[in-house]
Amino acid sequence: MSPDVGAYKLEQLMELAGLSVASAFSKCYEDKRDPVVIFCGPGNNGGDGLVAARHLSLWGYSVTVVIPKISGPNASYFNLLVSQCENASVSIIKSEPPSSYSSLLTPKTRIIDAVFGFSASGPPRAPFDKIIPLLHSTPNSVLSVDIPSGWDVDGGDVAGTGFKPDVLVSLTAVKEGARNFEGRHFVGGRFLYGGLGSKYGISMPPYDGQEQVYELEGTRQRRDDKIVVYVTAPSEEVAEGISEALVGGELAACVNITPGIRSIYKWQGKVESDREVMMMVKSRRSLFKDIEAKVKELHPYDTPEIIAVDIKDGSREYLDWIDESVLKKSL
Repeated sequence: MSPDVGAYKLEQLMELAGLSVASAFSKCYEDKRDPVVIFCGPGNNGGDGLVAARHLSLWGYSVTVVIPKISGPNASYFNLLVSQCENASVSIIKSEPPSSYSSLLTPKTRIIDAVFGFSASGPPRAPFDKIIPLLHSTPNSVLSVDIPSGWDVDGGDVAGTGFKPDVLVSLTAVKEGARNFEGRHFVGGRFLYGGLGSKYGISMPPYDGQEQVYELEGTRQRRDDKIVVYVTAPSEEVAEGISEALVGGELAACVNITPGIRSIYKWQGKVESDREVMMMVKSRRSLFKDIEAKVKELHPYDTPEIIAVDIKDGSREYLDWIDESVLKKSL
């Protein structure tokens, strides 16, 4: 991508990469009331984080940037990016708060990890030796830029940190170490010329319209294939029997049974009113036909209520647990 080949300057690449990071973040976290904290390192990833901070603030998010070190050949440009952030009402923190970096986080804070990128190696040095462990242990949602901080660009989490950010934005192309990333995974940085892509064997994703990022299909499918199936029953005993069959047969991870609902419905030309029980069955879309067949087999009604609703989002850990608890059956 250097000026003598791709004809891009570093400043242009950072601007486009940071815009991609901000675009992916806004797709994942639409609630602008939640505060955003961006941890920026001294390299290119940190510059991407500063650009993303400016865009997010201009889009209405409340953003704080933590950048405890600005040095090296890009220092003058980084200082300009910091000034741009301040002009866009971004709060800048350049040293550890007296009560530690964790004091910057609330339970609703969203984090962007723009500390270390693909060129980092070895254990983190001060001042990032305090920030990296915080990223690895925080319960807050984390979006990482290009490669999760602490991972090896080729081998992934070879250090065994256990760090699994919720979202990863791979810039230009997915790095080898992130090939099997399990969270939401975007490719961003829509600036690779077709000729360069062909030269280096990089197949660019099918960006839609003017989109700056593309969410990889595999991660989208893993997240979006969860459903809740609503089933009513005439009694708790019937509901328990059906629920045990579904969970025991690995067709459902969990079934919640709510007694005492009242159903008013039309049946055979008459308006009926009954006391019923509601089952909420948590599973995967690929198992719906099996769930439907099992419910019809065990249900006393001629036409039982069986309605599936997509789970559009949720706790990653809970959705992963659903995956682990049911049969592995492809769509």
